[in-house]
Amino acid sequence: MERMDAELEEGDYQGMRQFIADSPWDHAPLMAQIAREAGGMLGGQRNSALYIDETGFVKKGGASVGVQRQYCGLPGKIENCQVAVFACLGSGERAALTGVRLFLPEAWAGDAQRCRKAKIPPGQRGHRTKAQLALE
Repeated sequence: MERMDAELEEGDYQGMRQFIADSPWDHAPLMAQIAREAGGMLGGQRNSALYIDETGFVKKGGASVGVQRQYCGLPGKIENCQVAVFACLGSGERAALTGVRLFLPEAWAGDAQRCRKAKIPPGQRGHRTKAQLALE
């Protein structure tokens, strides 16, 4: 958020933080619309492809959802990090993000109090493998 705020002429860091961290909006309809539009522009071509990959985000502390010591690709070793699985539709040199799921390790999924404190919706508190997240 800090980088986005720095790029905006009239940035509102606190407002962006509130929107991203605390506002109760459902991202699924927005991501579905983006996927439909990306499919219309990039899909169905000879060189179209759906790319699935995981990315780790190095973190300090243990409050961020899903953070724990686990393999993190960026540094290439076990680190304290979050991991997400991304789907991207590409064609030639163009690509669009069409889906993302945050990986919830088993230790997190089994700790109801920690999940509640991190505001993870009850329906999202189950552990799923990265392959299962990719299929979603």
